[in-house]
Parts: sequence; structure tokens; C-alpha cells
Amino acid sequence: MASPSAAQPPCVEAARAGLRRLVTELSPESLLAVAPHARALFGEYLKAHPQCRLEQLSAPDLVQGRSRIEPCRLAVVTDTLEHLGKDQAQILIARLRDLYCATLYVLVPIGPDWPGLKSHWEASELVALGLAPVKTYPCEGRPLQLYRFDLHDYKHTPQWLNPSHWANPERWDKARW
Repeated sequence: MASPSAAQPPCVEAARAGLRRLVTELSPESLLAVAPHARALFGEYLKAHPQCRLEQLSAPDLVQGRSRIEPCRLAVVTDTLEHLGKDQAQILIARLRDLYCATLYVLVPIGPDWPGLKSHWEASELVALGLAPVKTYPCEGRPLQLYRFDLHDYKHTPQWLNPSHWANPERWDKARW
């Protein structure tokens, strides 16, 4: 996946259009993009929302901790993971997810059928990093997948982890500890 201005298959353009729609719907006041051509990708949104702060970072700077950035509401990663080694890509996702954003969207080709990429991703690897699949864009017989992580709903509290199930509540008024 090259620059947005280069001729791309319709599936890649559809995925990018989906990202632009998503950013417009979420209307973040701050946007962190790990994408080679973020300004071109989100230019319309930035023109319509001049108060939005865009931080565009390179993956190596973020992985190596050379970037000093403010936490953002939304982070988008595209055209990046497939060009990094797996270890670097996992560090990138973990840093974004844990330190820099409340909501993270990742667009990545899935499977080994994508020629010319440094790393090939499987859905299970991204799910293991806490990402949930959102949408699949079929691209010439191969999946281009959008994943999401949201700090506020990534894990639901199970019923057993409720204070009413702790410390024998049936004995609260019957015995002195």
C-alpha cells in the first residue's frame, strides 16, 4: 500500500475512505497517525476541523521511544505494520494502546498472500494484542482488515467480579472479624 495519491486497487482506496469516514464520525480533537501520508489521508477532516491537533509519527521513532507526544483521543495506524518486523510492530501497538491513545484503529493486510511485505499478519496475532476486528475489505482475493482497541470497552467486567460476591456477604452482619 503506497501513497494515497498513487494508483491503488479499489479495495485499498475503499479501506482508506472507511478510515476517513471513521475519523469524521468520531470527530476527535486530537489525532495520532502512524501512516506515511497522514496529512493527505486526513486532509479534508483537518481542513473542516482546524482545532484538531494531528501528530504524525514514524514507526521507528515511536518504537525506539524517540518521540515525545501528548496522549491523544484517537490513533490510526495504516501502511505501517506490514513494513516492520513483528517485534517492532508489536512494540508499536503496545505503546500506542498502553500509553498514547484511548482508541486505536489499525488497518493491516492479513495472511501470507501479500507479496513484498516484511511481515505477514494473522488475525489471531492482532487479537492477542487486544485488538478486535471491525471490518474486512476484500482486496483481490485477500483480506485487508481494520482492527480496533478502545480502552473503555476492551474488557467487560465479569459478573463474579462484583463486590456482592466477595468476603461471604451472607455473613456481613452476623460475625465480627
